[in-house]
Amino acid sequence: MKPRPKKLHLVFSYTTFEHVKEKDMENAVKAVKASGKMLLLVEPVNFESRHYCHTHDYEKWFDVVDKKELKDKVMYLCKL
Repeated sequence: MKPRPKKLHLVFSYTTFEHVKEKDMENAVKAVKASGKMLLLVEPVNFESRHYCHTHDYEKWFDVVDKKELKDKVMYLCKL
């Protein structure tokens, strides 16, 4: 088995950040940026929280290269 590169080319995240509180976003974003070069991020946005889900301004946190709105989520391609 080949050793894992220091940074992956593409990191995929599906509804992960909705479980991160805003006060913890900086550390979560730093961890993802340390893991890869690009991020395919799929998250729900603009919803009412049920205490454990949080909506974030992903364009503030990441360098968004492309964005596609889906039926109930938004898909972002981000440069890390």
